[in-house]
Amino acid sequence: MGCSFLPARGYGTAVSEQLPSPSIELVGDWTHPRLLLRLMMVVDSPWQLDGSCFVHRDTQEACVVEMRGHDPELAERFAEGECPVRPSLSPERLQAIAEHKSVLTVSPAPGLSGRAAARAVLRCGAGLVDAGALAVRCVQSGLAHSGERFQALDRVAEGAEDEDDTSMVCEALYLAMVMPLARRRDALCTLGMALLEAPDAVVAEEVMEARALDAMESVCLRTLAGRAPEDGAVVRASPSCPAFRLERCPDSRPKRDPDRNPFGVWRLTPA
Repeated sequence: MGCSFLPARGYGTAVSEQLPSPSIELVGDWTHPRLLLRLMMVVDSPWQLDGSCFVHRDTQEACVVEMRGHDPELAERFAEGECPVRPSLSPERLQAIAEHKSVLTVSPAPGLSGRAAARAVLRCGAGLVDAGALAVRCVQSGLAHSGERFQALDRVAEGAEDEDDTSMVCEALYLAMVMPLARRRDALCTLGMALLEAPDAVVAEEVMEARALDAMESVCLRTLAGRAPEDGAVVRASPSCPAFRLERCPDSRPKRDPDRNPFGVWRLTPA
């Protein structure tokens, strides 16, 4: 498959205009790739090194895993990426992140994209938590989780797959990969929906954060579930929430902007 388990040669945060693809960073105290492989054997991980990449023995999903040494800037990135809505990184965990010995970068094997790629990365990341990963960060959106939180989302996705509940699988991927509330220029927005082949949501910054969050999350989850509102529709997150008018439009940010979404944006305006 052309994958490799090698020391990292550098990585980027920009989402490809053609094939958006997720990658995650995991921190731990591994001192060598062989130690990671040994720990995965000890816990009987379903992820096994097959040739030059990790392959899941049941699903046959494949991921590229690269290792690099201590990154002194990573603790700050994890702290900045703490979910503002569902935080999971305690002060003690952030201190452990600052003292990490190595970093893993996980990305899907060539040929995987969109939600299939995100699902493979979520499953692989959860498996690496069993082998000692302390915390996980989505490179593209910046969203960071404790290892336990990331595993819990993988379990939600797995249970939903058993029930053939596509909407819940998509919700788990959203919670794992998408920053639900970020500030960019004069707006509040989501970041990372492109990884799931869907538009991000944007609300004018003068809207209260809680109201903006509810509205954006509702629109994003409806879109992922295949129930996207019509362009121009007036929607509410719930009967008690304020109404917003939706406009589906292209993302006007330049292609070099790492936040740009090639699937466009939902622009929400108070109705």
